Amino acid sequence: MDHPHIFLISLETLRRDHLGCYGYARPVSPNLDRLADGGVRFRDSVANCGWTLPQHVTLHTGLYPLTHGVVLWDNPPLGPQWKLLAEHLKEHGYKTFAGVSNRNQFGGGAKYGFNRGFDEHAPIFEYNQHSPVTEEFVIERFRKNHESAPCFVYVHINDTHEPFLPPEPWYSQSGPSYHNKYEAQISYVDYYLGRIFAALKEMGLWDKMLVVAFADHGTEFWEHEFIEKKCNLYREILDVPLIFHCPERLPCGGRVVDGLVESAQVAPTILDVAGLPPLPRAQGKSLLPRVLGKSGEAPESGGAPQSGEAPAHVCAHTVHNHQAKFGPPQFDQWAIQTLHFKFIRSEIHANPDDLHSDWKQRFLTIMLRAGRDPSELKAGTVVRELYDLRIDPGEHRTLIPWGGLKENWPRFPRFVDAEGAKEVANDLEGKLDKWIADTRAAGQAE
Repeated sequence: MDHPHIFLISLETLRRDHLGCYGYARPVSPNLDRLADGGVRFRDSVANCGWTLPQHVTLHTGLYPLTHGVVLWDNPPLGPQWKLLAEHLKEHGYKTFAGVSNRNQFGGGAKYGFNRGFDEHAPIFEYNQHSPVTEEFVIERFRKNHESAPCFVYVHINDTHEPFLPPEPWYSQSGPSYHNKYEAQISYVDYYLGRIFAALKEMGLWDKMLVVAFADHGTEFWEHEFIEKKCNLYREILDVPLIFHCPERLPCGGRVVDGLVESAQVAPTILDVAGLPPLPRAQGKSLLPRVLGKSGEAPESGGAPQSGEAPAHVCAHTVHNHQAKFGPPQFDQWAIQTLHFKFIRSEIHANPDDLHSDWKQRFLTIMLRAGRDPSELKAGTVVRELYDLRIDPGEHRTLIPWGGLKENWPRFPRFVDAEGAKEVANDLEGKLDKWIADTRAAGQAE
């Protein structure tokens, strides 16, 4: 067979730092760890968006969120001018299957166009605790079809999304805290992934197929005063795992690729590993040259990385409207990071009392962290933060106060007066604005 079977696993709300292969101390993910130990792990993988829908469209198209435009809950489906990974694979002889949630459509729902290109698009999974059904779906599709054509099987596993209520015995075996239940939820999913991997080995497919484990974003555990997500582009949200495993075509033995990686690169890399032509107009570059050691760092001056180069920076965007009333966007958040620095800009569009859920309190807290007087929060407020990831990997101490506050609340560390910090921030913001303009223009041109 010329092209490998492909198994693409999207793990909802899975933090990179909660897998053993990324250094987590507790043994919650032995099967994913073994997958990484036998394949390729990307150490510095960063999401291009902080929530599920835009991230998954990026996963399946190789396009940045502002280019594909599917960024809000009430978006129409992906435009027909953009090709999905499944459509491309089907054109090249693959049988294509998708097992997705019937309630969280953001990771695979037909409502947003994710069904395009799939021979079978099965929204059969419940909101959570569907890993046994996932196991059955994946094994049966490969078992029944692998001899007649190369197969592409995609699953969006929602089980690691809130609420963290894993079934027994995982629930009772974990500790009592909210965080313990998240760990148990990961272990529950990992157990069933192990069963799927074992079945694929029994079928004799494992050594020749490509398995990709991806996560759309992480979640918060009070690192920045809150839990869950939505208004946050800190590392607990944007740092995501990315693992490729294909013994026949990729290095084995736990290859670790350093340097920035972004979500838009996943689909182009899948096609490159499979020996197929690239997706038309995909913006992400294949990671295969870097995996094979034909890599270099992009110059700090920026610019689009060429094949084999690690990007000098990665940009991310999250926008939300009111999640009950919809209407115009209530905020935009932007982030740009290098391996050394992270710049975040929050733009609030709604009046504070009109913000959805706990978003008002979140932005008040962000203002305090950034040295801004929270009483100034209003529609039109722009808040900027800059962090040095080398000395402050948790992103708690903004390098300079952007507003008039000289002291923070006691629970916040004091500001760091870093020489040259404003120059770094201005440089990164300029590169961010160029990325915004370029990727938005690419979408409007179609």
